[in-house]
Amino acid sequence: MASAIRGLFGSTSVTPYRGGGPNFSAIDSSKLQTFPSSTPVSERKDFLKLPNSSPPPIIGKSRFVSGGMVEHLMRDKKDSACNVKYEEGDRITNMEGALHTFVTPVCDVLMTGDCTWAGKVQGAPFGNNQVRNVILSAAVQPDFENDTVMMPLVRVREEAVEGTELSAMVTRSEEEKTNRAAHDKYEEDLLKHMVYSLSQDHRIPALSEIRQENIMDQEQAQLYLEELITTDKPHQNLKGKFMRVGEEVISLEILFRTYIEQIRNEFNVLNMNATQGYIYTIDPPSIFARGIGGPKGAAILNRLQALAFKELYSPIAFSGLKVVGFNDYADKAMVGLLQQALPDVRVIKKSELYNPTGAYIGDPGLALVIHNNSDAFGQNIETERTTSMDGVIGTYSNAACALKRDRPDLIDHIV
Repeated sequence: MASAIRGLFGSTSVTPYRGGGPNFSAIDSSKLQTFPSSTPVSERKDFLKLPNSSPPPIIGKSRFVSGGMVEHLMRDKKDSACNVKYEEGDRITNMEGALHTFVTPVCDVLMTGDCTWAGKVQGAPFGNNQVRNVILSAAVQPDFENDTVMMPLVRVREEAVEGTELSAMVTRSEEEKTNRAAHDKYEEDLLKHMVYSLSQDHRIPALSEIRQENIMDQEQAQLYLEELITTDKPHQNLKGKFMRVGEEVISLEILFRTYIEQIRNEFNVLNMNATQGYIYTIDPPSIFARGIGGPKGAAILNRLQALAFKELYSPIAFSGLKVVGFNDYADKAMVGLLQQALPDVRVIKKSELYNPTGAYIGDPGLALVIHNNSDAFGQNIETERTTSMDGVIGTYSNAACALKRDRPDLIDHIV
């Protein structure tokens, strides 16, 4: 199996963990367990008082992100980043935040209550030190909350962006932290590095180079992507396909390749370390789609993700994936589209995984994979209260322990 996954995903480092490393193969999320503590455990603060209450994450990353950059992104977030990105004095810049899209920590987590959706995200403790063992993927959704993170990476400009691969990726020097011109060049170098890695021609063409018939509006792009998902029409990784969003024209190729990379990184970890099988849940972008057209933009991102699943799918490569639960509150068509992209996987509404009281009722023996829709700039999993997916999962779990920025073994397991 390992060689088949390497062949599909292009990875040379996918190996299962043994011995003292983290491994998810014993997780059965259908059962509640009693956490062995003499003191009550119901929230994040209780776990943070205990030593060694969680193993470290296994981190999937793209080949164009260095190990040093992974450590920087994992350790140097600010305490909280709600509705903000890079601000003067922060350690993580906007283009570093974009790079975090290609770094996915996956954790063995204990939930003290199920995280459910009832018009908004919510959760409540089970009580009596009861916990549910799940897998948390802290994947960072493509961040279009404003126009400073992913938008520069996909934006078509008056002049072409010629991608350049960095021979050595290092974090900002002291001069680049304090000198605006040096900072801006650092950001441009990271952007060009990502453009090189995510586009077939290693560039974004100038606006004048693009034929008007290859620039779709959002409705046309949605229909086009649905056609690609439901038919065998070739698409060449969306090379030469663009979409207009307000005043901007963006590259669909780079967005598509972003989802290809994310799925590779996440499933390299899951398939080799959750061999019992798992139920994979998706809560689509909402806040992170504001800058790409709101609900219309979210629909485009959902379909790009589904097309990326279709592009990578084979029963061997996704051998552990048994069920996908998609939160369809804002996009009813996606369950059917994902089913066509993943023909041998059962695709359902995420709500079907929970009974009317909000209790999880997934298949026995399988692990539940949840997402906190993580932030690239702040350690919200450790600080935010129950106002978001990140906050609810963080509050009612030991995820903050798994991802604690100062734990010595935080980046010991990178694939």
